[in-house]
Amino acid sequence: MKKYHKDYVLEAAPEEDGKEEKKYRYIGDYYVFSMDVDKKKKIFIKNAAFAILYFLLIFLSGLLNNDGSRNFFIAIPYAFLFLPAVYLLISTFSVLKMEQKMERVVYDKALGRMYRSCIGIMVISLYLCITDSVFLLTNVNKERQLQIVREVVFLFANIGILCFSFLHKKYLQNLKKKVMICKYNNEVP
Repeated sequence: MKKYHKDYVLEAAPEEDGKEEKKYRYIGDYYVFSMDVDKKKKIFIKNAAFAILYFLLIFLSGLLNNDGSRNFFIAIPYAFLFLPAVYLLISTFSVLKMEQKMERVVYDKALGRMYRSCIGIMVISLYLCITDSVFLLTNVNKERQLQIVREVVFLFANIGILCFSFLHKKYLQNLKKKVMICKYNNEVP
């Protein structure tokens, strides 16, 4: 929460028994996203579908047992591809907690984290597409056709993840454009 410490101010308020009670009051910007319950459910369903699709493609490409999955430059980034996908799933469930008027911490944990997770998936899958293409081109061997097929399927799974993450990023950008930032002004945004 250190990231959001400038959005809060500590105030002392007198209690009935004469003691002072210290409370934090939010003074940061409010993020206003006009949505009803149906729109919130649609956003949740679309993001959950993207997250399930990512997990399905990541899991199925891991079951291939291709030669590239035993290469350091492919295996390690592939293992790290799960992290942004997990954060995407967590932030997808945070959408259900969003209100029309949000503090910055709520906005960052929902739409902000989804967008950053999508960018992370896109960058890692792009890296995997490049490294697997180089690996495939440098290790072409006609005697092992089955291994080449597995490698090509792994490459196309990563290309699929890259394409879906690009579409998902565009969708999240459109959602972020609908959010209005209201300045704090004497407790009335």
